[in-house]
Amino acid sequence: MLKRVLGIEVIEKLHIELLFRCNFRCYRCYHGERLKYGDCFTLEDLVRLISVLRSEYQLQAVTLSGGEPFLHKELENIKFIFLKIFMKKLIIALGTISPQKISYLKEVLRDLKIKSVITSVEVKSEVSDQPITSGETKKGSIKRAKNALKEIKNADFALGIEVGYHKYLQNKYEIFCWATIIDNHGHKISVQSHKFLLPKYHQDILNKGKYLGNNLDGYSKKVKDSIEAYIDNIIRHRRPFIISALKSVLVRYLKNEDF
Repeated sequence: MLKRVLGIEVIEKLHIELLFRCNFRCYRCYHGERLKYGDCFTLEDLVRLISVLRSEYQLQAVTLSGGEPFLHKELENIKFIFLKIFMKKLIIALGTISPQKISYLKEVLRDLKIKSVITSVEVKSEVSDQPITSGETKKGSIKRAKNALKEIKNADFALGIEVGYHKYLQNKYEIFCWATIIDNHGHKISVQSHKFLLPKYHQDILNKGKYLGNNLDGYSKKVKDSIEAYIDNIIRHRRPFIISALKSVLVRYLKNEDF
């Protein structure tokens, strides 16, 4: 419409008064009585407006004002979605060449609608191949991220993934994942996934000091029902734990709430 009626081809900057409500009553404010109004842009309206202007008119920047924009209840979601709309393709240095972990990261990035280029690199975690404490597992994810960033210097950030185990209730092992993001500005965020108590078969393997990944077939042969099949699948492929940690660490990093 703007192109056809007004001949406007490009809108580089847009100023949006997100809402009129404000917690101050400045004498010279031009909004006057409108400061008392409760109407505001909805998240859906903003996304629709910005998406169209971005795709059809090459919009490059948006200024949000008011009223007081920090009073908008959806401000955090607005910031996150705007970040995704305007974001260039991120260069992510991934501290592993595991096809499984690469595929899980791609899945999470698709779900979050984050445009990216993943550069995977083989690095050392500087911990054991089978971490058996939470602290050791977290350290492995941090070292993987740090070492990946050293290798891929032009990355926007580096990501380390480490799956491990620790003993908790009744001295029994749980499985979980730590994921860490580190960037060149010194920002670092580490997030742990949910935990899952391992069945007795897996407990016995770990207590004997054996590598769990090489001894899973014995449990698979004993599977009798769909629940046991599900347990076998999540322990073998570790997908729920890796997905959970990746999604949490990416959202926290991109929302900039930790720094």
